[in-house]
Formats: sequence, structure tokens, C-alpha cells
Amino acid sequence: MADQEGIRIRLGTARDIPRLAEVAVQSWRTTYQDWAPTSLVNAMTVSVASAMFAQCLDSQTHSYFLYVAEKTGNEIIGFVDGGKDRNHLDQNQGELYSIYILKEHQNQRIGTLLFNAALSRCQQLRMDSMVVWIFSENPYKKFYEKMGGQIQENHKKIQFGKYELEVTAYYWYWKPSTFHFKPVSISS
Repeated sequence: MADQEGIRIRLGTARDIPRLAEVAVQSWRTTYQDWAPTSLVNAMTVSVASAMFAQCLDSQTHSYFLYVAEKTGNEIIGFVDGGKDRNHLDQNQGELYSIYILKEHQNQRIGTLLFNAALSRCQQLRMDSMVVWIFSENPYKKFYEKMGGQIQENHKKIQFGKYELEVTAYYWYWKPSTFHFKPVSISS
């Protein structure tokens, strides 16, 4: 089912891994190439991304979910994935692990569709909040603010290989009875 003119949001599957990996690498590089260390940007390869998706889809740990955005003709142009907050598995909090859209398809509300799919899934899983951790230098952090994310004032540093980078958290809180996000129709 089309969620927007010519765009369909559906559950991702193992069959999608080759294209998902390409989208992940292209998006990673265009997002971070202007400010992150080159070796970090280049560390994301199709084989690394493929292995990450395969592991997550295979294990189904942490209530993992994956949605893809397709153009007419079944071309995957973006994705969102998430599940339980990996830092607080004992709590009832969701985490948006990543959301990436090919540069040429950005600013067309596809990110909003994917984001709302993640929020809806967290609600279906009876989570009472969601967090996303992003690089503090991420040029797209305004997207999370536009989506109503509440920024956490204290940041943390995380290790990426030999690099230590600062990340910032954005939170969304709701009560199941007051969930205000319109559920997205998802095609299987």
C-alpha cells in the first residue's frame, strides 16, 4: 500500500539485505563525509552493513524491527530500524537505531513516514518512550527536533574504532492512552 505518492513503507526482510547495505553505505557517506574522519566514513562498507542487517534480522533480539521505503518499482531508497533500548534492556524504552534515506530522496517526507513507522512499532510493543542517539555534529539533527524529540542535555562519548565521538540523545515520551502519532499502514 502506498503511504505517499509512489512511496511504500513495508517490513524489511533478509531478501532486502543487499540493497539495504548499499543504501546504508551511500547514506552514511553523504551524511558524515564533511565532518567525520575519512577512515571512519570509509569503514562502513557493503559487507559490514550486510553483516549487521543479517545479524539483527536473524537473531530477532531486542524486539528488532526494520522498515524500508520503496519507490514505485520496488527500489529501496531508505530504511529505519530499531527495537528495545540497547543501553537499558530491562526498561520499557524503545530505540531508533538508524534512519537513512538516499540524498536524492531526502526532503520529500519519506523520513517522516519511516520515523512514524518506528514510533508506531514501539507503541505496538508497549514501550513508553523512544530514544535515538546521534552524532552531536550530525547535520540532520534538526529532523529529530522537528519530530518533537526532547534533547538530553548531557552528551556521551562513544568509541568507533580508534575514534571517540560525542553523541546526543533525543527522547520521545508518551502514555499508551495518549499516543498522538498516526499509525502508518505497513505493507508486508
